[in-house]
Amino acid sequence: MRQILQAVTVCAALTPGLAGACTYLEAFAVEDLRAADIILVGEVTGFEEIGTGPGAALVTLRISDAIKGEVESEMVLIWNAGLATGPHSDATRGKVLIGAMLPGRAVSDRAYDYRPDLPMIVQPHCGEATIQPATPELLADARAMVAE
Repeated sequence: MRQILQAVTVCAALTPGLAGACTYLEAFAVEDLRAADIILVGEVTGFEEIGTGPGAALVTLRISDAIKGEVESEMVLIWNAGLATGPHSDATRGKVLIGAMLPGRAVSDRAYDYRPDLPMIVQPHCGEATIQPATPELLADARAMVAE
């Protein structure tokens, strides 16, 4: 029996995607923003799925505040697929806070960057993306974390 379990474990580890599959989704925590080069607050004015592989989307954001980093008043970000939560328009309604990595920054080997020329929304493996409703509590927590 032990040999069968070992064989199944080895097979699962060698099967693409299966070993990295998430059995549960970690809820967003403000600490997830530590990986971000820029932290933005604004209104999503565009969401366009680009139909690459399992999916990715372009998110256009009219920026009202930059908690971290310097940016223009509007920018397009890439939300890559391949992690625990894929791009979906439900997360882009109302005022949002977004943590993103600058273009060209190394990306995890667990997800492909479909547009390396654009800032990429941060999403920890097996965790929610750092695109969240911009509640007063979250904004205060994000500002405090950046000030540390």
